[in-house]
This record gives sequence, C-alpha cells and structure tokens, in this order.
Amino acid sequence: MEDLLKTPVSSWPHLPWDQHNDYQPEKALHVLRTHLEGRRHGPETFEHHLESTLDFVFYSNQAEGIDHEFCATRLMLQQAMDEKNGAIPGHGLQQRRQAAQGDAEHRRNLRFVVQHYQALRQVRGMKVSDFTVPSLNSIHHTLLEGLEDVDGDTTVTPGQLRTEARCATGISSRPVQYLMHDQIPSQYEDLVTLVRCRMKETVPAQDLAGGLALAGFFLVKFLEIHPYGDGNGRIARLLVHAILRLHGITNPLVLVRGRFRRARRHYLQMLDRIQHRAESPTMAFTFLLSHAYDNACMEAAAADRGVQRGGEVEGKGT
Repeated sequence: MEDLLKTPVSSWPHLPWDQHNDYQPEKALHVLRTHLEGRRHGPETFEHHLESTLDFVFYSNQAEGIDHEFCATRLMLQQAMDEKNGAIPGHGLQQRRQAAQGDAEHRRNLRFVVQHYQALRQVRGMKVSDFTVPSLNSIHHTLLEGLEDVDGDTTVTPGQLRTEARCATGISSRPVQYLMHDQIPSQYEDLVTLVRCRMKETVPAQDLAGGLALAGFFLVKFLEIHPYGDGNGRIARLLVHAILRLHGITNPLVLVRGRFRRARRHYLQMLDRIQHRAESPTMAFTFLLSHAYDNACMEAAAADRGVQRGGEVEGKGT
C-alpha cells in the first residue's frame, strides 16, 4: 500500500476520456503547485468564495439525486452565510422566508443545502489529528440530521455506521454489492488510521503529489466500504476536500462537474474501472490532479481578467 501511494507522478495513467496529447501529469502538477504558491497568502475563508462553495454544494447534492434549482441553492446558501456572519437578511429574503414557512419541501431542501454547507465548514476546520472515525461520524451527523427518511430502502442513522447489507446499480446497470456491514467497523478504522498516519508525513512536507494520491486512494476505498446508510458520496467528496485542503488545495473540488460535459459519468467510470475492472487506483490520483489543475487554470484566467479590467478602469481615469 505504501508503494502504491508513492507511485511517481510520471507513472500516473492518462484518463481515457481526455484526448489532449499535450497533457502531462508532471507538467499539470508543476502548474498547480505554482498557482497554489501564488495564492497562499490570500484569504482562505470560503465566505469570500461564494461561487466555489455554491458549485460544490449544488452539484454534489445534484449528483445524489437531490433536485432543487441552482438559484434556490444560491439563495439558501447566502442565507446560511449571512446568518453565520450575524447579518440581517434583506427585505426580499425575509418575504421569501415568510412565504416558505409552511412549505415542507422548501424546508427539506433548505436542510440539504445548509447542512452540506455546515459540514463543509466542519471539514475545513479539521487537523490531521481530527481524522478519526468518531470525527467523521460527527460530520455525517451534521450532513444528515433530520433527513433520515430520504432513502426509504435502507435504515439511516446520522453519525452511525451502516448495520445492514447494501447494494446498488452502478454504471451500465452493473450490480454493486458494498462491503458487508459486519466488516465495516474494522475496515473503516484501518482506512482512516492509514490516512491519518500517512498525512503525518505528507502534510508537514506539503507533499502535493502525496496529498492527491492519498485523497484519491481514500475516495476509492471509502466508497468500496460505503460505511453509512446514506450520504456516502457527499461525505466522500467532503473528506477528499479535507485531505486536499491540508495539502494546500483550499477550494473544494466539485469532481462531478468539470470541463467535460459528461463529468459526472466520468467520475462514475473512474470508480467503476478501479472497483470492478481491475484498473489501478492511480487512475483516481490522475482524476483529482486533472480537476485541481483545471480549477487552477480557471482561477488564473479569472484573476487575469480582473487585472485587465482594473487596468482599463485606471486608464480611463487618467
């Protein structure tokens, strides 16, 4: 396992749906590292980055079949941020709240958004030593408290491990049987302990490649175990963010949305190839690197546009 996590970046595989011949993992890692170094001294709180938080919460919920509109998610998220910061909501927002007081569906959707935001705040406060099963159970409780009845096919107890067998239909209608519930406590503890111990080496060194490899490995193994009755996809992506944030990637990666139109299917294909078609878990390393690289390129382009607009305004004033 240690050898796998230390696989050289040059040996990370190419993603089958990415046909860019000039894409090289080492080059992408260099660009990403340079970008992160350049923004290391900027503000880290994601209240300053509403768009990245909104994308993460909306698309992560949408990928799990939670259906509400993007604009409604923005409103709910802004409301949660305002309340966290002690702001008084505007008149229009107060009217919407009053109109929705008796709307059970709105209250349910609000819980999905606000609790996902709260769980995101929780993982952003994690230290290496916090990566324990009780801490991860606490995040699951934050995510799903009051939403136990969403999945009628299984018993869901927020903050507690799954206690019954669970299966699903995967990509191409492939049946998926998750780890038997009586094996979850030991295998989940082993996985979390491995990640925590490995981070004691990679985080102090700010080993970016090591962090991406560890997060990719965790994503695949966590979803193989499927430790909870519901919410496994969302909490897996939250915990990938927790690992990557400790290695310098401070904005959450959406993973189910990207520059490819079929990004969600690619996410599922990556997991399917590793879990059911004997592909190396290093494919997940490349998958995370490609998303982090794309995010860095978009952030750099947006910053350049901001500088250009600033220069144009300054020029007009002279």
